[in-house]
Amino acid sequence: LTAQTEAKSSEVQNHKDRLNQVSSRLYGLQDLDANFEGFQEGVKTVMQWQSQKHAAAGETEAATKFALVADAVSVAPEYEVALEAALGQGLHMILSQNWDDPLAAIQHLKDTKMGRTSFFSAVDQYPVHSAMTLPREEIEAVLLDIVQIKPEFNEPMRALLERIAVVESLEKGLSLRRRFPRWGFVTRQGDVITADGVVTGGTEESADTGVVRRRREIKELTAERDVLSGQLAILQHELDKLEEQTENVRRELENARVQKSEKEIQVAEKRKDLERSESELNNLMQAITKQQKDVADLEAQRNTQQDKYDTCQEELQNLREKAAQLSSDVESMTVEVDRIRKENEARSRVVTDLQVRSAGKTQERDGLKRQVEMYSRNLREVEEQKARMTNESTKTSESLSMHSVQLEQERIRLNQLIDQAEQAKSQLAGLQDEFEKQSHDTRELEAKLSEKVKSIQTDQTTINDLRLKLEQSTLRESNIVSQVFEKYNTQLLEVAEQYRSREVDLVAIESELNDLKDKMSKMGEVSLAAIDEYDELTARYEFLTKQQSDLLDAQAQLRKVIDRIDKICSKQFKETFDAVNERFAKVFPILFGGGMAHLVMIEDPENPGDPGIDIVVRPPGKKSQNITLLSGGEKALTSVALIFSIFLVKPSPFCLLDEVDAPLDDANVFRFNELVKEMAKRSQIIVVTHNKYTMEVNNKLYGVTMEERGVSKMVSVNLTDAQRVAEATA
Repeated sequence: LTAQTEAKSSEVQNHKDRLNQVSSRLYGLQDLDANFEGFQEGVKTVMQWQSQKHAAAGETEAATKFALVADAVSVAPEYEVALEAALGQGLHMILSQNWDDPLAAIQHLKDTKMGRTSFFSAVDQYPVHSAMTLPREEIEAVLLDIVQIKPEFNEPMRALLERIAVVESLEKGLSLRRRFPRWGFVTRQGDVITADGVVTGGTEESADTGVVRRRREIKELTAERDVLSGQLAILQHELDKLEEQTENVRRELENARVQKSEKEIQVAEKRKDLERSESELNNLMQAITKQQKDVADLEAQRNTQQDKYDTCQEELQNLREKAAQLSSDVESMTVEVDRIRKENEARSRVVTDLQVRSAGKTQERDGLKRQVEMYSRNLREVEEQKARMTNESTKTSESLSMHSVQLEQERIRLNQLIDQAEQAKSQLAGLQDEFEKQSHDTRELEAKLSEKVKSIQTDQTTINDLRLKLEQSTLRESNIVSQVFEKYNTQLLEVAEQYRSREVDLVAIESELNDLKDKMSKMGEVSLAAIDEYDELTARYEFLTKQQSDLLDAQAQLRKVIDRIDKICSKQFKETFDAVNERFAKVFPILFGGGMAHLVMIEDPENPGDPGIDIVVRPPGKKSQNITLLSGGEKALTSVALIFSIFLVKPSPFCLLDEVDAPLDDANVFRFNELVKEMAKRSQIIVVTHNKYTMEVNNKLYGVTMEERGVSKMVSVNLTDAQRVAEATA
């Protein structure tokens, strides 16, 4: 079951990978199709205008009035290039059910200045030309025979595709056109010969606009996605059943293991009981053997004792006879003993009385000895204490008199010190007053000195400036004198005496001198070829004037185009900005575990057409602030949130993240990995990382190793296969 589950899980993962690839490709193609990529600007404008108009009116897509030519036809994949080449600009025409809607759309294009487009009505009757039979063996197919047309657009599409045949080469088409001049021919590679005699050819890529192919691929991918989704659901159901069966078997196995352990414990307990019983049996057998031996010993002892008993009985009989004899002797002696005892008792009483009296006298004597010793000891202690107290009294009297003298001396010294302190305090107050006065005078002198120094420095600066100006004037004077002498051969100092007393207007003279210099420089030297040069310059002036006029016209046209592009860009930028801002506000709390964030558009007064963007965030537990004030990890998470928000608005098949998780801690890495796994359902994500937690969530790992010094080698690991191998090894 485990092997089947792993195989089924691998199959489910393969289907998921394939479904993700198909969904990603389908999502990208649908996004291109929804934005009408590959069509002219006018076609995009009209179709988007129609969608917005019906959306505002609450109508469904089925109520749309327009359709694209590419939506009305379909063909086998091998003939797609031929069909697109044969239709040519016809692919950019819009089909309509009447003529009122096209007129409104054209008026909208004029109002918005968003390009031009062509319309084709399905209500008009188009003439059917007489069919001219082509030799079937010389052509591959007639285009109308292999193209599927929607019934509601049969008339206009037949008119567009009528009398066009598919041939194997351009040469074959030219050969057939000589015999069938009203027919057009097209090859599978996209080379076209129209009925008017226009030949178009080139590379296959330039003939393929991709519109028909894209529609066909969207249908195929949609069908494949539905099939894969169904298969994935079935496989997932089977996988769930296998996992459930595996879990049931695992539980049964666990229960069996528990029962086995319990039985093993019971067996061990029974074995211990058996061993204990065997040990007790051995002990009992040994005890029985010992008791049997003891019984034999006791039996021998009993026999021995019986013999001794018999001997003792005989001796006892002899002793009894002797005892009887002795009893009679004892009775006679007892009478004598009683008499002697009575005499001894009387003597004992006398002795006892004497002993009692002697003991009393002895105790009285011992008590008197103890009292005498105690009184003697107390007397010695009192005498010692008296001597000690006498010595201490003598010492205390001497110390008291000495301390009295010292105290009096210290009191006198203290009074002297107090008087000295009062005198020092008064002197200190006087010195402080004098110090304050001198400090005030010193500060005033320093202020005056600083002012004098500043005045001297100012005067010195003025003197230096005047010296510099004097030197400059002297140098300028010498230069002027030299220039006048060189130019006019005149000593200026000699001539200056004549004009020293004359009053003149220097400003007027200076202006007149400059005008004369300008005129002289413009006149230049006298040239005999000036007339010819004038004619050439006149012709060139007219040529340049005409070019200027052309450039001004082109500039005006360019400005119109730029204005139109600016309007489109501003509109698309605003729409994209709003979409990204909306998703950014949703993605940010997921990565930060709370908080909020939004984008702010900053208008530049000097350049209103080029706004900036500011990011304002509020992490959990903090106030709103600019992204530049965040920490490194918070900046990285905010950047990731913005990138994923843009990615959600305009996805791509691949996304490369390079060391994004480097500044993040473990908690933020986990949230980042969860978002990456969610984004991986839409596109394929490549992550460059050194974080082990990020590596765990990836399906495959790629790296570089150097087994030999200086030799690098690429390695890859499929984590699913590696986990399966590790579990099998364990």
